[in-house]
Amino acid sequence: MGLAGPLLAAGRMVRTSLRVYSLIFLAAGLLFVAGERRLLGWIDLASAAAGYAPLCACGPSLWLGLTGSLMAVITLLAWRLSRDPEAGALWDALLLSKGVSSALFLAFAIHNRHPVFLGAAAVDGLILVHLALLRALADRQRPVLEARAARPAGCFHEVWFARVNDAATSRAFWARYSVTQGPGGQRAACWGVFFDGKNGASHIRTWTGAAAFAADGWSFRMDGSGIGPGKLEGAGAGTLWQLSWRPGPCPVFAMVPAWLRALGLSRSGYENAAPLARFSGWAELDGRRWSFDEGAGSVGHVWSERFGGGWWWAHAILGEGEEAVVVELLSAQGRFGPRITSVCLWRSGRLHESTGPLRLLLNRSWRVADEWHFRARAGGVSLDGVCAPGLAASLAYEDGAGRRLTCRNSKLSRFRLRLRENGREEVFETRSAAVEFVEPT
Repeated sequence: MGLAGPLLAAGRMVRTSLRVYSLIFLAAGLLFVAGERRLLGWIDLASAAAGYAPLCACGPSLWLGLTGSLMAVITLLAWRLSRDPEAGALWDALLLSKGVSSALFLAFAIHNRHPVFLGAAAVDGLILVHLALLRALADRQRPVLEARAARPAGCFHEVWFARVNDAATSRAFWARYSVTQGPGGQRAACWGVFFDGKNGASHIRTWTGAAAFAADGWSFRMDGSGIGPGKLEGAGAGTLWQLSWRPGPCPVFAMVPAWLRALGLSRSGYENAAPLARFSGWAELDGRRWSFDEGAGSVGHVWSERFGGGWWWAHAILGEGEEAVVVELLSAQGRFGPRITSVCLWRSGRLHESTGPLRLLLNRSWRVADEWHFRARAGGVSLDGVCAPGLAASLAYEDGAGRRLTCRNSKLSRFRLRLRENGREEVFETRSAAVEFVEPT
């Protein structure tokens, strides 16, 4: 998909940075434990010259022993992460350590009005931000459509999906491949969902089996069904499909930003691996063949430890050819806070992302019955619009922990978008958008 070189370079940079941090933490720990009294003496001399009170005189103590143990732990965490940057629990522990130390140094600076604590807060704060960015890069370096070599222990859920529309026949097809790991073991499932807009009917076929990963260049395989770079197949429950796909110029959308996962605020990840893909091939339902020739669609990848409380999702391709506009929205109610909405827009060869902390809160998203209204700003472009499911299919999502959600998904949805930039306004409409509402069962 054209990402291998940059992703591998980013991976090397992450590992090298973590090894450097492990050496820094080790040196700092040895310095504090072996030379704390001398170090504080130098600081006090500088403080006195600047007119500040000296710090408390210290020497060997219980607190110094705890400090030494903490430095040893974060040295080990950084070193282990340099060898396995995908170890989420290690990232959580390292970021927690730096986050707490930054907050405490800042509190001490405010309470004691001493610049030494403020300087320490600044140093640890910068390290915290850099480590969070490294974690984001570590999450991004994993190829989007390659299965993980080792599944994490405990509950886990991973999904690959593809959808294609044929505007000429008002038909759409959705293939979904999933693997779920929980207390009862691992299970895999394959779905083929057909949307026949002309006859107003949707048809759902699902089956289960044993999954295999990273075999023969495929990201997921299950008894003759699977998805891999540029191809997807299905065979089961009265259906067959053989489709090839190629990504367009639109880059990957990270709809759940890596920083949100890095701070532990989301247990899920979702990337649209090919937001503007073209599909060719066929899909059969009970012997009736649907053909697709350069049909527009997308390919996505979702992974999570467990589901949240539900979400709204929409993806639309507006227009044709080089002038096509792609927009994607993901909205979810925070467990303890307001609804947050991320938006990505591809337009005129540029990607506009509205996924930063402030934007997630400022983007507006609300529903009036089945109509989803939204208002957002991305890269200087104002967006507002409305979408609503058309012909839909209802299915049940279930994660490894056994939590079930009801999914109502339509690939023949109405979507209206208005864009405003530098006084210019454009309006786009389609009835071939994908819209999904997911709620607790």
